Amino acid sequence: MTTSSALNNIDPSLEEAAANLGSSRFKVFWKVTFPLLTPGIVAASLLVFMVSMASFSAPFLLAGGYRVLSLQIYFSKINGDLEMAATQSIILSTVSIGFLIFMRWYQNRKDYRMASKGIGVHRSEVNNPLLKWVMVTIGIIAMIVLLLPHATLLLLSLVPDGHGHGKHIRRLLVWKTLDFYLIHHEFGSRSKIV
Repeated sequence: MTTSSALNNIDPSLEEAAANLGSSRFKVFWKVTFPLLTPGIVAASLLVFMVSMASFSAPFLLAGGYRVLSLQIYFSKINGDLEMAATQSIILSTVSIGFLIFMRWYQNRKDYRMASKGIGVHRSEVNNPLLKWVMVTIGIIAMIVLLLPHATLLLLSLVPDGHGHGKHIRRLLVWKTLDFYLIHHEFGSRSKIV
């Protein structure tokens, strides 16, 4: 959202002027649009990085044997090794602050103000239908990849406690088995209550 708002604030006449002076589309993007997007990209990357560094619940539920620093801090605290937990917390804080300082430096190394005269033109749309479909497909694939952890949590919530996850997930992926499972357990438990 921060990048899209930054993109909407860019004056299209700057891109049009660069194109009129003989720049290719890539050069217009790289030399005009991308530098003006830098503050929005920095803000978005800081937001994502800080949230991912502080993330605990997703790695705790989905990481398996993969070691993440926030989980290591938790396990060190649970095991009573407070010195190690404190050391790991300082490492996590140092990495986060270092990334923040680097991104602030990257943003402040140039001036990102726009100045133009006259009335701004409207942005041009992508006219190539093949390119539109490719972009839509990439967007849909990105959305699916982002929603997969949530779908995994939903699937795992359907598995009864005390059972091996792999065997039941394979069964739950087949709709007929899922319907049979829900109907049997739902009506079976109601008939016992009545």
